Amino acid sequence: ETGINAEYGEGKSTIWQNPATQSKINVTTSHPMFLSSMSKDNIVGMNNHVTYWGGSCPQYFIVDLIKYEVYITAYSLRHGYNVANSYIQDFCLEGSKDGKNWKLIHQQKDTPFKKSYDLVTFTIADGKDYFRFWKVTQRGNYSMGLGRLGGAPYLCLSGFELYGDVRYESDDGG
Repeated sequence: ETGINAEYGEGKSTIWQNPATQSKINVTTSHPMFLSSMSKDNIVGMNNHVTYWGGSCPQYFIVDLIKYEVYITAYSLRHGYNVANSYIQDFCLEGSKDGKNWKLIHQQKDTPFKKSYDLVTFTIADGKDYFRFWKVTQRGNYSMGLGRLGGAPYLCLSGFELYGDVRYESDDGG
C-alpha cells in the first residue's frame, strides 16, 4: 500500500520529492530543530536523516495535510538518529479536523525501535474518523533502548507515513 506522503511527493511524476518542501503539506514542531542544519521537513521524508528537537516535555510534531483528510488504517515512524539509542517512547498519535481538538488514535509506552533509523509500522483497528491534522507526541524523555534507563527530552524522528482512505477535505460537505 502506498502511503500518503509517498503519493503526495510523486504527484504526476515518478520522482519522489518531499511534500513538505513542495508546500503540499505543512509540518510544525513543539521546539526548534536541535541544529540549524536539521530540517523539520525530514520528519515526513523518506531518507535517513539525523533529525531531532526538544529540550523540555512534551515534544511533538503536527502534519497538516492542507487539502486532504485520511481515515487511517496504519502509520509508520522512522527513528531519526544514526545511533542505536534516543528512541521515542511513551508516545501517542492523535488526529484532528481543526488542529485544536484531538482524538487519540494510538498510544504506546515502550519504544518500538531497536536500531538506528529503524522503521516500524503500526496497524490501526479503528481510525475513528477522517482527519486533516496528525500529531505525534512524546510525553517524556527518549529511551536509551528497551529496558535501559536514561534519556533526555528530545524527539528523534526522520520518517512519518500515513496509510488509509484519502479524501478531499470538502468531500463531507464542509
